[in-house]
Parts: sequence; structure tokens; C-alpha cells
Amino acid sequence: MIRNGSLMVAAQDEGRVTGQDMLAAARGDYARILGALYDAGYYDGVISITLDGVEAAQVAPLDAPKVVHTINVSVQTGSKFRFSRAQVAPVAPGTVISKDYAVGKTAGTGTMKSAANAAVDGWRNVGHAKADIAETQITANHADKQVDSRIAVAPGPALTFGQLTIRGYDRLDPRRLRKIAGFPEGERFDPEKIEDMRKRLRRSGFSRRSP
Repeated sequence: MIRNGSLMVAAQDEGRVTGQDMLAAARGDYARILGALYDAGYYDGVISITLDGVEAAQVAPLDAPKVVHTINVSVQTGSKFRFSRAQVAPVAPGTVISKDYAVGKTAGTGTMKSAANAAVDGWRNVGHAKADIAETQITANHADKQVDSRIAVAPGPALTFGQLTIRGYDRLDPRRLRKIAGFPEGERFDPEKIEDMRKRLRRSGFSRRSP
């Protein structure tokens, strides 16, 4: 998993193997490896990347060696953290939150992001087009190896589709374009209807990227 996303591996595959290239890639890999650990629920991992025996994080960018002969990557994952709280609210009726986002389950950051996205999509699916995350509170308790996760959702108002405004057309009568689009003016907002309209426009060859 770590090797597949490594900037150092990518740099070597592309032939970028100068000392400066390796140092830049190594420094970027700290963040990538840390992100992978967090995603898997490890919050007290220890990462070491050495270039010819020197920790890459301790080398200033302007002090990069001309050539790097040996790269060593060591990762101690530590203990896996689990949710002591997994709360997302409010949630729209019919919203399905992953069962992995629950007390006792592995507290991966990807799981939290998925729960937040599902909550926002749930509100959008029932007409709340401006739904968004209002606040997230995530606390890792290293003594107990637990994560307290609270996600607050701001549904925003329920909205309906307004009037369709057409700009930049020059090959089709606007009335014909409106008919093709089938814009659901006055109906409750529904992201699926937006996607259906985009598909119809793409098939017609007159689609334009929405702002």
C-alpha cells in the first residue's frame, strides 16, 4: 500500500534519481505514509526515511546530496485505534451511513470522510442543495487507543429548481436546447435530475460545463 503511493518509487520509475529529486520525494513521502497510516486507523506510528543513513527530514532542501546510493524506509505502525464515539448528525431520512463508522470499529480517516460525504449527499438527495459539513471534532486518545469523532452537518434550506439561463449558444435554437435539457424548473432540487440533464446534453453534443 505504501510502496504503491510512494513519490520516491515514482521518481525512480521516471528516471528522476538525482539527490535533489530523492530528497524532495522523500520529504513528500512522510506525509503520504502518515496519511496511509491514519486511513488505516494508526495514529501513533513512527516513520523513518533515510538517505545514505541520514534522516531525510533533517536535510535542508539546499543541502541535498548529489547522489543517493541507499534509501531505507522504516514504518512502525503502532496500535490500531478504534472509535469511542462515531456521531454524525443531523442525518436525512433514508441516509445510509457505513457500518464501519461505529463505536468499536477501526477509526480510519477514510471511514470518517465517507460518513461525512454520505450525510451531505443524503440531505442533497431530499432537496437540500447547499448541505455541507458545519464542524468536525476528532480527538485521538493515545492512552486508550481510541478516537472520539463528531461530525456536525448543516442541511441548509430545502430548495427548488429556478429558471434555466442559457449562455454562449450559437448552433441551436434556445427553445430546442431547453427541450433537450428538460430542466425541471419549479421542482424540488434533486442531484439525479441534474445528472440526467447533463447526460441528455452530452448525448446531443451541446453540453457545456456547469459553473
